[in-house]
Amino acid sequence: MDPKTKQEIASAMRTQASQLKEFYSSIPDNVFFVRPAKGWSAAGNVRHLKKAAQGVLVGMYTPKGIIRVIFGKSKKPPRTAVQLKELYLRKLGQGAGAGLFSPVNKGGSGNALKKAKLIESFSRATESLAKSLDRFSEEELDQLRLPHPILGMLAIREMINFGLFHNEHHTGIVRERMKKGN
Repeated sequence: MDPKTKQEIASAMRTQASQLKEFYSSIPDNVFFVRPAKGWSAAGNVRHLKKAAQGVLVGMYTPKGIIRVIFGKSKKPPRTAVQLKELYLRKLGQGAGAGLFSPVNKGGSGNALKKAKLIESFSRATESLAKSLDRFSEEELDQLRLPHPILGMLAIREMINFGLFHNEHHTGIVRERMKKGN
């Protein structure tokens, strides 16, 4: 997935959010909140994805002039989704972690209402991100930068495209655990 224009990016975000909402909603409530021996529960992964999206939202609604002054402008073309994925996986392999974006460990219990609220809050954050793209021109998406806690400064287009991969990365982990039954 490597959408180019802001319309393609927003469409990809909405499509992905719908698919992820369907997937996470299909996980039985008694499994959704259970933390495996290693890693995060499905709920923990959704919390992490929501926190990450909300972090980017703060940047997306910061006045452009402040973004420019604090983070500068990118002077190079944006990297592709594949390049960002490779860089991220390399950094993870070197020990990078979620840090402040780690989900709060809320234990292994929850109910259908808590699950639905969590999934819906992630969906709302994704929709807000998709809408926030309207604030920027195509040129600004490539010039203005935001900080990523692992990857450093990313052009906004890179940040949003990375988010698409990041959502799939974490959901892929949950899918694999579901297949293995843990």
